[in-house]
Amino acid sequence: MINPSISNPGLYRVQSLIVPCTVALSALFASLVSSAEKPNVLLLFIDDLKPMTRDYGHPHMHTPNFDRLALSGMRFENAYCQVPTCGASRASLMTSLYPTVERFPNFLTWAEQDAVDHPTLPQKFREAGYHTISNGKVFHHRNDTDERSWSEPAWRPETKGTTFYNDETAAFMKTVTETRGFAGASFRKKKVPMFEKGKIDPMKTNDGLIAAKTIQDMQRLHNDNKPFFIACGFAKPHMPFYSPEKTYQPYPLENIALAEWRKRPSPNPASLREVKEQFSYLPMTHDFSRRLDYNSDDYHRYMRQGYYASVTHADDLTGRIFDEMESLGLDKNTVVVVLGDHGWLLGEHNEWAKNQLFHEALRTAMWMRGPGVKENSVAETFVEFVDIYPTLCEVAGIKLDDQTVHGKSLVPLLKDPSLTHRDYAYTRFENGDAISGKDYYMASWSRQKKPEALLIDRKADPPGKTNLADREDHSDIRKKLQNLINQKIATAEGALPVVKVAKRPLEIKATIDSKKPIGVILSHGGLRFGYALTVVKGKPVFAVRNNKELVQIQGKDPIKGRVELSATLSAESVKLYVNGKPAAEAKSPGLLEQEPVGPFVHGEDRGDQVGKYPKKGFNGRITSHSVSELKL
Repeated sequence: MINPSISNPGLYRVQSLIVPCTVALSALFASLVSSAEKPNVLLLFIDDLKPMTRDYGHPHMHTPNFDRLALSGMRFENAYCQVPTCGASRASLMTSLYPTVERFPNFLTWAEQDAVDHPTLPQKFREAGYHTISNGKVFHHRNDTDERSWSEPAWRPETKGTTFYNDETAAFMKTVTETRGFAGASFRKKKVPMFEKGKIDPMKTNDGLIAAKTIQDMQRLHNDNKPFFIACGFAKPHMPFYSPEKTYQPYPLENIALAEWRKRPSPNPASLREVKEQFSYLPMTHDFSRRLDYNSDDYHRYMRQGYYASVTHADDLTGRIFDEMESLGLDKNTVVVVLGDHGWLLGEHNEWAKNQLFHEALRTAMWMRGPGVKENSVAETFVEFVDIYPTLCEVAGIKLDDQTVHGKSLVPLLKDPSLTHRDYAYTRFENGDAISGKDYYMASWSRQKKPEALLIDRKADPPGKTNLADREDHSDIRKKLQNLINQKIATAEGALPVVKVAKRPLEIKATIDSKKPIGVILSHGGLRFGYALTVVKGKPVFAVRNNKELVQIQGKDPIKGRVELSATLSAESVKLYVNGKPAAEAKSPGLLEQEPVGPFVHGEDRGDQVGKYPKKGFNGRITSHSVSELKL
């Protein structure tokens, strides 16, 4: 049965309690961290999992192990990702840094590039004496921060989320001619079907292999003197929906209900773009006899059925890991975090997937259990993914010292779920930002030439039918929420730059694409210390300022189209390269004596200019950029 105290996913009243912090936290800390034994950690990512499980109030879902998880620990009713896309969400969580326009921008994000000098969560545990392991999809890129984060090379099976299992699917693929492209790649591949009822042992699927490896690692490590930190990442319920045939059985097509509201909000912001991820797959019926018409009722039912089945597959594998953990006695001293990496649209507003600022893409599923976590409890207060990093560090007795983190430890909440942790949760994506609270949710595109917003009254209008952003009677609410967003932006941009640059030789790289490039590509600092890469009158410029002394060099030839720029600063020289070839050079003003003031930004120069160049935003695409220490 569903616990009645946790079965309603609706709206909640959150109590604010004031506790004597010093006494309460000291007692709690003592209960969490034994002087004789540090807790193990299991962090389980489930790709694209929204709060669509039985314990989240969806009785049609067959998810007994998520029920089991909720009963043995704490379910978070209002958990929010910081970026609604895989790579950026995981990088933000694993560093406890908020995203900005330039940091963690999309699913191709590398934490190694965007948070170079910032310790990752597993890195902190490894440095504290833990054996750290990565199985499956943890970071988006398998080898992201690999050397500093993991005690063993990050592992993934040879199969992928698009690996199909049936002979019938293989035969159908011989007839397929449609192809799909891949971001940042010149090649294309055949599209695969969206659905498959796999005739396969659950433990031999792609995610089954990941679960098996995680179980083997627990068996191998449980008698070691070292505590472990295992991160495990399942690929499903990410599209395409391939899971064992048995997982489809609880969900007959004729019983699948459609989304309550399948229209966009009115009026609809132009910035709220349509997601296209679903078009990468072929929506064929299970017998391949018919292609489903996009967003028809049949399409919706098949998509929902496939998603439900994949969630049930993830539930089954999660349960198998729990079974082995309990048989080994590890459950008594292992803190478990299970979460979806962001929310997901399942036909609401006639949309699918994530990669946008609809509220359904921001709120996600999250549970914790283990020593110090109150059993059979629900936290209705708002929490953010950046909170996981400081929480796990505190539970394990790992000090953060003066390290910058944007998260707040959940440790007090783990003991008393009635506490208020946050009143709002912040998310951003591309050129927009969002703030979610118990009464209102607002997405705002305030940093573009024509600002616009989506404001939804969550109590009066749960499906999000009506956009109140331009209503005069809601102007004060919009202003209040925008102020909250602005505060979050300021916090995010005041964090660590891409790399600590003081007293270090530097290499700055950027790949741009513009027919007639002009404007600032990236900048950091101002009139005392800093550097900037820009284009003036079609020619690349690199400016460096050290203790007010300016050195600025410019390439002789105009550039256009796709161009790879790089610049270096050493104690001896300043150099500029275009497509790997030297373009300009000058004597160095010396390594920067201090860190530049202000945020690192790309596409514009927000503060005092480093050099003598027009303060214009870049007029083309900046497809990649990085700042790193120059290897001499």
